[in-house]
Amino acid sequence: MNQDEIGVYIHFPYCEKKCPYCDFNSHITKHIKHRRFLEAYKKDFDYFFCKLKEIPKFVSIFFGGGTPSLMEPFVVNEIINHICTKFDASKNNIEITLEANPSSFEVEKFKDFKSAGINRVSVGVQSFIEEDLKKLGRVHNSTQATNAIIKANEIFDRFSFDLIYARENQTIQQWQEELEFALKEFKPEHISLYSLTIEKGTEFFKLHQDGKLTIPRNQEDFYEITNEICAKYGLGRYEVSNYSTSQNKCRHNILYWTGKQYIGIGPGAHGRIEVNEGRVATMNVNSPEKYLKSIEESGNAIQIFEKLNDEKIAWEFVSTGLRTVYGFQLNEITQKFINTQKLQTLVTEDLLTQNKTHIIPTEKGLSLCDGISKFIFDI
Repeated sequence: MNQDEIGVYIHFPYCEKKCPYCDFNSHITKHIKHRRFLEAYKKDFDYFFCKLKEIPKFVSIFFGGGTPSLMEPFVVNEIINHICTKFDASKNNIEITLEANPSSFEVEKFKDFKSAGINRVSVGVQSFIEEDLKKLGRVHNSTQATNAIIKANEIFDRFSFDLIYARENQTIQQWQEELEFALKEFKPEHISLYSLTIEKGTEFFKLHQDGKLTIPRNQEDFYEITNEICAKYGLGRYEVSNYSTSQNKCRHNILYWTGKQYIGIGPGAHGRIEVNEGRVATMNVNSPEKYLKSIEESGNAIQIFEKLNDEKIAWEFVSTGLRTVYGFQLNEITQKFINTQKLQTLVTEDLLTQNKTHIIPTEKGLSLCDGISKFIFDI
């Protein structure tokens, strides 16, 4: 596994409203301490940067959340400059993504975000159907969603947007019409399409448990029509939920899926870095207030700093790799833990293909990636 690339993930923990399907580390507040967060992000990054065994090629920064478009542009600009200075890199040569919601307030800041260094935005549209946006708890309407995409396309060289399918009472035909509209109207070069999942601890989970929320059972049919429509519009699937033209894949997320390094800063942020002792998994405390206090008092907000053994490394390489068209590399670590007999069975059943260096899922295998990972790993 080639480990010579690295990115930085920055978690912004606040949203205007908690969506009923969301289990991310997000919080609601009317008073965001922007300057405190900026200084904390810098110290947090410096803590991990100093622990790196070597300085790999720096390829991306990703502002995620939460809703990072609620950040002040000066914070975005200063943290980008701080990180690039440490890596001795130009922000013009790396992918710098910011997730944004389509509210008017956030879209008005797009030009300022571009001036701050953002060169790619990912807009959380989720649906163009007014009634469904309300059910999903979104604070924007369909007109704002359309306007946000138009503005993103005008201002940024690269943009993406998200949609959720297999929503409550949605039919295959309704989803087909919505996706066709999105691809024909906006001609995106990257799009993320997620099946609605019911996550524990969310409002939707309780409603589902109480029998007050149902989602379509024919998930596979939604998945297949999604692939067909995207292919029709020239977007190839390169990960289970992500589609793009050949030159517009999200470089940052590819780091995750192909086992590269990434520094995770901010409340609840995860990371994977190579230190002198080996590969470690990191995670910060979730609470924004505890995060700020811990950084200010001790210079870090570590909740987990775990050296990964070979089995955990192999599992991550296998389970993330099988979510992509790249697959995972056959090396000393992965070969040690996968069941080769089961592997060959799946090759015979046309769920996987194998070449000299990699195991790669077929189109059908991608849709079953989680089960395949557990099967060949004897979990």
